[in-house]
Amino acid sequence: MAFRDNLRETLDYFGMEQKELSAKTGLSLITIENYVKKDSSLPTVDKAVTIAQALGVSVEYLMTGKKTKKDPPPVIPPVDASFYDIRENFHGCYTKGTMNQKFTNGTYNAFNKDIRLKLSALAEKI
Repeated sequence: MAFRDNLRETLDYFGMEQKELSAKTGLSLITIENYVKKDSSLPTVDKAVTIAQALGVSVEYLMTGKKTKKDPPPVIPPVDASFYDIRENFHGCYTKGTMNQKFTNGTYNAFNKDIRLKLSALAEKI
């Protein structure tokens, strides 16, 4: 695929508008729009690097569409803990290993509510 196709695909994946990419990179909106157009020119190396860094993908992916070991496009930041692990950390466990169900930590409850709302919104999009 061409640069413009890879750029479009990555923007779509992240739900990012061209205007947002412009703001993240410091490149003008017209420049970003020109890269996405059907008969677009390729960016200079420094601009390609800037765009790739803003999107969290490699320059190689944007230019060729080839995945690298470093970052299968689009790159999704790794998560170090599952939701269950986070819950266990806040709730604590009984000696038998079962999770304490009666829990009133406001930080956890706010986190739990926020993540459930975000998961519901994501499920609706899918």
